[in-house]
Amino acid sequence: KFFGQSTGRKYLLTGGIGACGVCGAPLIGRPVRIRRAEPLAYLVCPGKKQGGHSCVGIAMDKAERHVLDRLFAELDKPEFLDAIGADDHARQRDEITAKLGALDGRRNELAETWAAGDLTAAEWTTARRALAEREQQLRAELAAIPPPMTNVDITGAREAWPDMTLNEQREFLGLFIERVVVNRATTRSRWGPVGERVDIEWRTL
Repeated sequence: KFFGQSTGRKYLLTGGIGACGVCGAPLIGRPVRIRRAEPLAYLVCPGKKQGGHSCVGIAMDKAERHVLDRLFAELDKPEFLDAIGADDHARQRDEITAKLGALDGRRNELAETWAAGDLTAAEWTTARRALAEREQQLRAELAAIPPPMTNVDITGAREAWPDMTLNEQREFLGLFIERVVVNRATTRSRWGPVGERVDIEWRTL
C-alpha cells in the first residue's frame, strides 16, 4: 500500500464526525494506492503530528455508503423518528425561561425601590450587578440545552441528497448522528462487511 499525504479535501465523514475507534482521534481523508491501482480516498486515523496514531483506515466510499444506508433505513422506522423527535428537555427549558421572567420582575421591583429612595447608589449598583450575573448564568444554561428536533422531510431529503452541498449533507447527518467510529480491522473483518468495523453513535436529544 502507498499512503499519500492528506489532500485537505473535505468529505462527509471528516471534520469531526468520523473518529478512530482505537485512540479517538478525528479521522481525515487520504489517498491510498493498493498495489498498482489508482489511488482511492480512504478514511484514516492521522499520524502523531495531526493528533492521531495511524490506527485505522477504511475505504471512504464504502464507509459513507454504509452510514447513509443505515441512516435512511433507520429514518424509515416510525419508532426511530419518535425517539429522535422527543423533546426531553422541554421542562428544563420552561423552568429556566420562567426564572428569566422572574428576574425581570425583580429588576422592576429594584428600580421602584431605588426610585423611592430606599436604596443607596452603592446598593442599587450591587443589586443590579448580581441580577445581571444571574441572568448571564441562566442564559448560558438555556443555550446549552439541545433545541427540540424540528420536523424533517425525510422523503425530500433522500431525493435531494445528490444535489445537496457537502455542508448541507453534513448538517443533515449531524441531526441524527453523533459520531461514526471506525474500528481496527481484524482478520475476520478485513474483507468482511463494512458494518463489522463501523459503529454509528446516534444522537440523543
